[in-house]
Amino acid sequence: PTAAYLIANAYQNYENGDPPVLVVCVRDPVEQAISWWKFENDAMRWGSSMGLKSWNTALRSKNYPPQTIVEALQFSNSEFVRNAYLEAEQLAQSIIPTSNRGTKCNIDVPLKLGVIRLPQWALTWPAGQLSTIGRSGRFDSNIQRYNRIFSSVFGNIHAENADKTKSFVHVVPLNIQTNGVLLKDPLHRILSDMVMRRAYRYKQCIPTLISIIDRAIDCLCDFNKHGAVRRNSSSTLEITTSEPNARDVKTLQDYFCSKYVGLGTLTKN
Repeated sequence: PTAAYLIANAYQNYENGDPPVLVVCVRDPVEQAISWWKFENDAMRWGSSMGLKSWNTALRSKNYPPQTIVEALQFSNSEFVRNAYLEAEQLAQSIIPTSNRGTKCNIDVPLKLGVIRLPQWALTWPAGQLSTIGRSGRFDSNIQRYNRIFSSVFGNIHAENADKTKSFVHVVPLNIQTNGVLLKDPLHRILSDMVMRRAYRYKQCIPTLISIIDRAIDCLCDFNKHGAVRRNSSSTLEITTSEPNARDVKTLQDYFCSKYVGLGTLTKN
């Protein structure tokens, strides 16, 4: 929840103050949630083997860690987690003030407010890594949040997606990364956007640069002999009761159902 403000502030105070070109690579939200669940359970098992025996319930609540992926889904939507994410975002917003395009923020503001680094409760994923089981796959709302925050910082400088709606974020599904035909369009848009963001440096060279980039993309994608993209799925969990079953998968599918519609709109795929 803090990252969008921190990224925006870093770029606003750098050189020309242009926003970064953001690219988000997305996958099936259910697959992602299950992969993350297994990864974090293996990480916790490793931590226990290293002698870590207690949990910081003040940071993560007494409901952490959830014992099943459905419990994790419920935890990620709990009032405790909602408040933690909201408070973390509000903290970042308060120490990274936004301004009109062309007026840089004062990078000393956080230090003047006594904030040298983010507090533990606001780091990465408030309430613990498993608090993101029902959140990281909500691509549509997450991207809208970045667009909202970047608009408040950078004004009306945007990239355009396939349907000409304004967005700071380019969306690339993982399942097209080895398909040269499908990959051409997002690569053209991403790299053209990168050139235009630095147009103040290359005003006389823009047409030539874009033409060279377009030809390079066409050659790369037409070659199209790349290996398959590997998606981490992790091994079967040691504690069998924690392994997601068919009913758990159905629960996740129902939960993310509306997000599939949003993702399809974003990717036009």
